Amino acid sequence: MSDNLNEDNNIQDVNDVENNNATNEKKPRKISDVFYNLPVKIIAVLMFIVMSVTAIASICGATFMVSEHYYSKNRPEIRNDIFERTAYREASDNFNAFIRGDIDYINSRTYGGNIDIEYFADIDGVATKYVTNNIDKEKATLFEFEVYTYIRNQDEDENWIYEEYKGTAKVYLDESFANFDTFYLYNEVIEVTYDMKVSIWIILGISVPLTIALFVAMMMLAGRKRRTNKVISNWFNKVPLEILIAAAAFAVYMFFQMAVEAFRYADSSHAIFMPIVSAIFISAIFALFSMEFAKRMKISRWWKSTLVYYILIVSIKFGKWAGKGFLILFTAMPLIWKTVTVYWGLSFIYLFILAISDGLHYFSYFVVLWLLPN
Repeated sequence: MSDNLNEDNNIQDVNDVENNNATNEKKPRKISDVFYNLPVKIIAVLMFIVMSVTAIASICGATFMVSEHYYSKNRPEIRNDIFERTAYREASDNFNAFIRGDIDYINSRTYGGNIDIEYFADIDGVATKYVTNNIDKEKATLFEFEVYTYIRNQDEDENWIYEEYKGTAKVYLDESFANFDTFYLYNEVIEVTYDMKVSIWIILGISVPLTIALFVAMMMLAGRKRRTNKVISNWFNKVPLEILIAAAAFAVYMFFQMAVEAFRYADSSHAIFMPIVSAIFISAIFALFSMEFAKRMKISRWWKSTLVYYILIVSIKFGKWAGKGFLILFTAMPLIWKTVTVYWGLSFIYLFILAISDGLHYFSYFVVLWLLPN
């Protein structure tokens, strides 16, 4: 009997130890504890920026290759077509300055570059010629164009007239590309992109789906906190949504303009550096704004943080206050003044309907026709 009791006690002690060990073991972490913390959100945003910039660059690169016929022309043909268009643009842009006699402007556009421009035109009956001297023309590639421009002048009656001038422009291009300018930049772009005309599609096929997947992940993580599935709001969510949209749009526009201007006036390494920096900042602004917008959408009654809602509420309160005041005043009026008030109110409503239906151009005539019989 005593042996049975001892065996029962030993079994009970073993069960107690197992229960204590099970209690002391750490509980498995929830998914919300792993993915809804700040480091994961930061990593998701950074990965989205990298993938989105890569996707945008690959889309632009693929579009450029298709438009420039990379898959039907060889490298010299592509380079010659692009250089010819660029040379014509440079010659046309500077021809107006040549007609006006602004030689300093032409020199400033060609100084330190890889081209020389030679102009010949008949200006007011005088054969005029000018050529810049920056490169060795004997070793340069020649592009020749017929160019024209319009100059605004005043005639004897002081009326503004536009006179057309035509001429010949020769553009000499030094293909050693010793200086940094638009031609140097295009040459580098052609050298890089031509070797990537196949791999660009692989990069495009990987970066675009990853960008979409990361965007969906950011929208899921937006507003979530660790150890809870609720969306937590803060003071920033009270900033009106219209202000955030305006600020984000303004920032995107400024960075986009910086990239365009840097590439248009390609006279330094900024032409390559600024578009990349602008793309990074635009992607970051888009990511942060999208997460903030997704967070507000998850919060109930998100529209309360908009200026439209605030203006609407203020307008309703003002309307109620004005309505009550008018009702009190109207009730205290004599009958004759009530009749006059109703009559003039209906008359102004009638005029308002006429102005909307027939346009404000004839509104003054309607007012006169209405005042004569009244």
